[in-house]
Amino acid sequence: MLLDKDSIVEAIEKGEISFGGGGQISGSSVDLTVDKIFVRECLSNVAVNEFCERGLAYYQIQPGGTALVQIKERVSLGLSFGGVLFPPNRLSKNGLLMTNPGHIDPGYNGLITVCLINMGIAPIAVKAGESIATLLLFKTLNKAEDYLGSAGVGVSQDQLSKLGDDFADLTGRSQKLVRQSIYKHLIASIAIFSLFLTVVLTLVPMLAVLSQKFSSSIFPDPEITNIKADLSRLRKTIDSLEVPSINFDYGLPVSETEYRKEI
Repeated sequence: MLLDKDSIVEAIEKGEISFGGGGQISGSSVDLTVDKIFVRECLSNVAVNEFCERGLAYYQIQPGGTALVQIKERVSLGLSFGGVLFPPNRLSKNGLLMTNPGHIDPGYNGLITVCLINMGIAPIAVKAGESIATLLLFKTLNKAEDYLGSAGVGVSQDQLSKLGDDFADLTGRSQKLVRQSIYKHLIASIAIFSLFLTVVLTLVPMLAVLSQKFSSSIFPDPEITNIKADLSRLRKTIDSLEVPSINFDYGLPVSETEYRKEI
């Protein structure tokens, strides 16, 4: 049976459940808040007994980034009560995913840790004191005999050391995609340039020949022009000469005037 607000308050007053004096009770749930935020940077040069002091009060989870959040309220459930933890809608709709929501067994006593991953496209800020999880409480039909799990102690160094900085290596994959895109564009550019160079090397000789022919037709070679002039003068000279006649009787050349006189 899901507990409503009055049932939750009654169970708290009877000492059957406790949230360490915190927790915001709403219609049928309890809002749990951020105490400390842990990321891999918290592991740098820190002793075991100092680790819990390295938690952050504010952190921006980058796209693909991860963080462990230790919840402020210490949850204590009687053997007749269980719970189910959910991320609040405010964070879920912005792409913040909680990887370990789920049930809390009857008899649990201790701190709760949640793992967050930013699956969105923009950084998401998380800060101490804000609501980070919603707890639904249920009363079991029968009282549990005992709690078999261990008490929750919050975030540990071992737990944090197993957490990646970048979920699914989004940063590395993005860089790889960029490199592949650059490589493809480079290959395409080289191919286009090679084709352009081939066309140029083919056209240049042809253009040179055409240019020479065009220039010759418009600007004739001076030597050819001089030869043509000499031939023209020679032709005029030949035309101006008198053509001698042949005297067939004596085999001597005579002029045309003398030849007429003889006739």
